[in-house]
Amino acid sequence: QTGTVRLRVDLGGWAYVTKESISTESNQGVFVKTVRKTIKKSRLESIKQLNGDRILCLEFVRGDENHTLISEMFHKGNAILCQKGTITTVMRKQKFRHRSLKSGIEYQAPPGFNPFESNFSKFSEVLLGSDRPIGASLTIDCNLGGEISNLVCHQLEMDGGSKVEKSKLRSMYDQVQEILSDKIAPSIFLDTEGRNFTVSSFNLSHLQQGSQFDTFDEAIETYISSREEPIAVIKHKEDIRISRQKEAIENYILKAGKMRERGNLIFSNTSLVKKAIENERDIILIEDIEVQIDISRSPEANASEYFDKAKEMERKARRTRDVLDTKLPEKPKKRKIKAGNLEWFENYRWFITSEGEIAIAGKDATTNERVVKKYLKNGDRYAHADIHGAPSVVVKNN
Repeated sequence: QTGTVRLRVDLGGWAYVTKESISTESNQGVFVKTVRKTIKKSRLESIKQLNGDRILCLEFVRGDENHTLISEMFHKGNAILCQKGTITTVMRKQKFRHRSLKSGIEYQAPPGFNPFESNFSKFSEVLLGSDRPIGASLTIDCNLGGEISNLVCHQLEMDGGSKVEKSKLRSMYDQVQEILSDKIAPSIFLDTEGRNFTVSSFNLSHLQQGSQFDTFDEAIETYISSREEPIAVIKHKEDIRISRQKEAIENYILKAGKMRERGNLIFSNTSLVKKAIENERDIILIEDIEVQIDISRSPEANASEYFDKAKEMERKARRTRDVLDTKLPEKPKKRKIKAGNLEWFENYRWFITSEGEIAIAGKDATTNERVVKKYLKNGDRYAHADIHGAPSVVVKNN
C-alpha cells in the first residue's frame, strides 16, 4: 500500500486503519509532543499484539535508535514510550499490584494468559486457580473477552455465574479451541433489539450476525461511526440522594430475605446441620442453597444468628426509609445588606437607649479608638468598664 496510512488508536479498546483525515490540533499535550519528536522521520518496523492481550506495540527505527510505542487498551487506557525496554515517558503514571508505569524503569506487561498459545494443562491451571465464577474467569483470567466467554457457556449450557467444575475443563477447553479456529469474514453482530453490538472475525453464533466486510478495519470503523453517544443526564443532588437511599432499602430487604431463608432452612434440617458440624463442614447445601455455618455452635444457634442478621437488615431498611420520608429542611436565605444602605452606626456595636439615644461601642482596639476620636462630641456621654478588653461606649446626645 502506498500513500498516507492513518492508524487510529482508541485507548478505550479499538485500533484500526482509517481513510478519514485525523485532526491533530487538539492533541498537543506534553506526552504527544514528546512522542512526535521522538519518532519523527522514523520507520515503522513492526506492529504486534502482546501476549494476546489488549496491548498494541508499534516498533519504530531511526538510524541506530529503536523506540516502541505501547498502547494498553484496558482500564482507563494508557500509552507508554520505551527505548530498549525502558520507559522513557508515559501518558499516565500508574501503579498496580504486580507492576508500575513511570519513566526510568523497565516496562513490564501485566501478567496474562494467551488463549491462542495455551495448552490444556495451562488452561486448567488458570481456571482451577481462580476464585471467580466460570464466566468471569474465562473473560478475565483466560483473556477471552466477554462475548467468547458467553458463547462457551451458551454452547455447553453452563451457568456463567457458577463455580468451575474440574469434570468440565476438557469440554470447555475443546469448545474454546473450536471457537478460536472458526474464523469468518469480519462482521458486525447485533443485540436482541437489532442494534450494532460488537465486531468480530469469530463466529459468535449466539448473536445475530449483521453486515460483513472485506477488512476488519472497515468493520470497526462502520461500527464505531454507528454508535450513539450516551446523553449525559445531570441529576440534582437531592435526586441522587433519594435514588441511592431507595437502592439501599431494596438491598437491605433482599439481604434480610436471604438471611431469614437460611435460618428457616437450618431450623427445618437440624439433623443434617448437626451432622455437618460433626464432620467439621462449614458450608452445607440445603435444598440447592449454600448455607454457611459456624461449626463451633449448635444448629439452633446458627439459625438464631441468621434471624438476628435478618432483623438488623430490616432495621436498617426502616431507618433508611424514615430518612427518605423526612424532607431535609431548607437553609434560610441570609438577608444581604448592601454597604450603601448601612447607617453610620451599623459599622459598630450599637443599640437605642430607653430614652431614644444611640449608643455605639467599638468591636476591637481599632474601632474603640475610632468611636472616641470621631464620634465623642460635647454633650455626649462616655462609658468604659475597668476590665481588660471592655469596649469604649459613646452615648450620643440627640
